[in-house]
Amino acid sequence: KRLIKYARDKDLAIAFRATLELADASDGGDKDAIAALLRLVGRETELNDVAPYAGAVLLGKLAALRHDKARPILYQILEDENERARLAAAEGLARLGDEAALAPLKRTLDDAASPNRVVAAVALIPLGDYSGYDLLTEKLADPDPGTRRLAARGLGDVGEKDSVAALRPLLEDADWTVRVATAVALVSIVGLDPTVLAQASVDWARSALDSEDWAVRQAAAGVLGDMPEDDAVPLLAQALLDPKPDVRRAAARSARKMKGTEAARTISGAVLAEADPEVKADQVRALGAIGDAVALPALQELAEDPGVLGVLASGSRIAVGDAAGNDRLVVAIADPRVGVRQAAVEASVLADNPMVVPTLSTGIRDRVFDVRFASAEGLAHYQADAAAATPVLEEALAKKDLSLQGRARAAMLAFGQTPDAGATPGQLLDSPDPAVRQSAATEIAAMPWDQARPLVRRMLADPDAGVRGRGLDVVETGAPGQRADAVKLYKGVLDDADATVRAKAKARLSRIA
Repeated sequence: KRLIKYARDKDLAIAFRATLELADASDGGDKDAIAALLRLVGRETELNDVAPYAGAVLLGKLAALRHDKARPILYQILEDENERARLAAAEGLARLGDEAALAPLKRTLDDAASPNRVVAAVALIPLGDYSGYDLLTEKLADPDPGTRRLAARGLGDVGEKDSVAALRPLLEDADWTVRVATAVALVSIVGLDPTVLAQASVDWARSALDSEDWAVRQAAAGVLGDMPEDDAVPLLAQALLDPKPDVRRAAARSARKMKGTEAARTISGAVLAEADPEVKADQVRALGAIGDAVALPALQELAEDPGVLGVLASGSRIAVGDAAGNDRLVVAIADPRVGVRQAAVEASVLADNPMVVPTLSTGIRDRVFDVRFASAEGLAHYQADAAAATPVLEEALAKKDLSLQGRARAAMLAFGQTPDAGATPGQLLDSPDPAVRQSAATEIAAMPWDQARPLVRRMLADPDAGVRGRGLDVVETGAPGQRADAVKLYKGVLDDADATVRAKAKARLSRIA
């Protein structure tokens, strides 16, 4: 409320600063923040005396808040005759992860006569373009302290160990702001050591799991699967005993990324004692995803359950090597209970074995759309029976649910088809609803990497931590063999405002750095 009040101040300098802070603190679509920004956009001429090219800055904030007209105007400013205006627009777009900023920033960087080359070099870094590295190193010796400070900051963002020797002398710089910027840069570079990254993630999770706040414990449980498994399994055991079911569910879901026998043994011991049915189901899913045969006795016992749990356990039995689980799925897909049929479809995907395709081909003819659609997604997973699945996917594209459309488009991509209907990932990312923006991840992960990368950048620059987290998931699953790109993308969120996003990025970067 205080920021909203100051954003209306008669002093434009005060109003400008308050409005920018309000925008940074607001979620996408926030009416108060958007209204404050639009008020100042209408006074752009006056504002230029306070902050040159303030209009482009305000438009960048509006675009971050998902105002539908802001981004197109920024694109127009990229063609402005004034280089500083173009640069301001490009900087705003770069902070949003929009690769439309690449070309104008590169032009400025490559123009030897431009006074804005260092600014362009730094603005390119969030877009994974380090072509200004040599210039930044050179500018550490610039007579202007502001230039030295900016160059040091940029080298810290790049994070190359080779720059340490060039940065060290600036720890004795005559200007204290340069000394501080240099120290921060050096700490950032040292912190990129894989051992340091992994330990930072482990230390945070260990501390967070002891928190009195269950939401903090839940967040920590959710990153265990990203950590080195030797460190993660003891913490997994702790999280699976947490008094809060939400924490135990988060631990089970995260454990699906683990592959070791000890993780499977830990969950096998917990699942038989678990009282909460939803937690129990997530633990069964985790055992299937881990795929270790040590879980088979527990899964065989759980498969005797006459309901959904037994069906899921049967799918996990197949995943750990026991084909006998398939008999239960064949029966379950014809069960009169919709929930059991849905579980049969989910278990068929969990099985990760093409022997279950006949079950999915039965589900595609179900009278309930949700069962048919899940079966179509399952067939796409196995790239089987596209002729039967495609009409169901096209039916989903015709529905108003944007998340459903995104899932349908992703399934069609898995079949090698090019969807020509439904909301595109770019359109989903423009939504003011974070849940809709998160849903874009499914299709983005199925796209060729050169098409997916610009969209992933936008996700990692999103104001919502949930969207950024899903963006990290796409980097992990959608960029196989793209180590250089993955490293740059993870680096960009190592200092994220959200502790969970930071921990995930550090743990994942430690594995590939």
